Amino acid sequence: MDAAKLIREMTNDKSVEEVEQKAKVRIPLELVGKAFTEVNFYIMQRKYVDYWLEGGRASTKSSFAALKIIEEIENNPTWCALVLRKVQNTLRKSIFSQIVWAIEKLDEYYPRS
Repeated sequence: MDAAKLIREMTNDKSVEEVEQKAKVRIPLELVGKAFTEVNFYIMQRKYVDYWLEGGRASTKSSFAALKIIEEIENNPTWCALVLRKVQNTLRKSIFSQIVWAIEKLDEYYPRS
């Protein structure tokens, strides 16, 4: 089942559609890993305040988080984000690179004019 069908089946609520209509940028569903479809839906609904993304190496959690951070900043111009890592000496190679990747990936779908 693809992510779009799963989201439609999870809700009959119009709130997600309203959120999507107001948003300027949305993560393309093919970029949302199956494991994070439900989390993405809950974030769109503002169901919770905190989200703990679980998964091992290569679980796409950092990719999803980076995409979601950029999506939220683009759709909420007064917001900002702070991304931290427990081990600081890998910050540039890991988090910074992942955020740059997310910006470039979303730019493929929403090119700047």
